[in-house]
Amino acid sequence: MTVTMTVQLSAYTYTLLAQRAKQIASSPDVLADEVLRRELQPTHPYITLEQSPWGKRAVVKESGTPVSVIVGYSQQGLAPEAFAEEVHPALTPAHVHDALSYYYDHHDEVDHEIAEATEAAARQQLRERMNSTEDYLRITGQRR
Repeated sequence: MTVTMTVQLSAYTYTLLAQRAKQIASSPDVLADEVLRRELQPTHPYITLEQSPWGKRAVVKESGTPVSVIVGYSQQGLAPEAFAEEVHPALTPAHVHDALSYYYDHHDEVDHEIAEATEAAARQQLRERMNSTEDYLRITGQRR
């Protein structure tokens, strides 16, 4: 079912639209529909940002699976289809590919999140939160 709606454009914008449509052998209506759909559709339709105790992080919508986890598996050589089938069957390959696409667009943020999730980073955070070095050594089993 196609619904036809009217959108009012300025004369200048319509002229630009008509010129471009002519260049690509299209109609202004078809071109306007393509441009609006492309511009209004989310860049990463399966990804959202969620607040975590450590700040905002990208996750797959409705699953809560962090993009950083998917990237980690990918970096270990697991194909997106295998991740969806073997690791997280609730996700589709499209979810996994979108997560990887998000990573390529925002690799600095995701790489930072991955670095913060290491054991060494967790130990450093724990050390900073402890009242003393002695407490840290005791809680990590390095002293009794």
